[in-house]
Amino acid sequence: MRTHTTCATCGGQLDVTPAMPAGHMTHYDCPPATDPLSQLRRQYLAAITGGASEKDVTELENQLDGWDRRPPHLAAAALAYAAWGWPVFPVAPGLKRPASDHGLHDATTDPATITEWWRRWPGANIGVPTGYAFDVIDIDPAGVDWWYRHGQPDGPLPDIHGTVSTPRVTGWHLYVEPTGMRNKTGLAPGVDYRGMGGYVLVPPSRLTPRAYPDDTQLPAVLAYTWTVYPSPAIKPAARTEAD
Repeated sequence: MRTHTTCATCGGQLDVTPAMPAGHMTHYDCPPATDPLSQLRRQYLAAITGGASEKDVTELENQLDGWDRRPPHLAAAALAYAAWGWPVFPVAPGLKRPASDHGLHDATTDPATITEWWRRWPGANIGVPTGYAFDVIDIDPAGVDWWYRHGQPDGPLPDIHGTVSTPRVTGWHLYVEPTGMRNKTGLAPGVDYRGMGGYVLVPPSRLTPRAYPDDTQLPAVLAYTWTVYPSPAIKPAARTEAD
């Protein structure tokens, strides 16, 4: 099993390695990414490794924390996913249940429809059906031990093409190429499979505590966050453009 992401400069597939510095998401022969978040991450890495003052390091930490906690741009993100070839649909603000009448069956890449949905529900989370552009291995806290035993580079799992940290403590969504499989629960304790007929919420979707009424150990920000950005292998529009 290997993990892949997208080079922030050239847009090609990039293998993620343990030796890759934090925030380094470009090929080594590509220029550094110039978007503001990438620049801020590089500044922070340089500060903590270059002997910067505690005041400067703290200021950069606060800027990064502010970036993570800023209000999510849900409508823009929904349109961006659609441009990748991922059909999206609105999910009730702060929750996991669909906002539209037919849920995942309403999913579309049509910009006009998406714009109208998020005009109607500005705080709607973003749902994407699984089984089309990707499948997802869903790991809850109870599945973490299984992951550490089986999710190693020489383990039996398929290659990972994107990783999302979910609002559950130590929860993950591992994005893999679609297999045609349907949803399957209980692959292992705390491990489910989202395939045909399923859906997941994607960043920057956020939940409210009432989405987890029985969980008393929730993080301060109930956010879905890309920890490994998706690779071109699961972005159909990117593959078409490359062809």
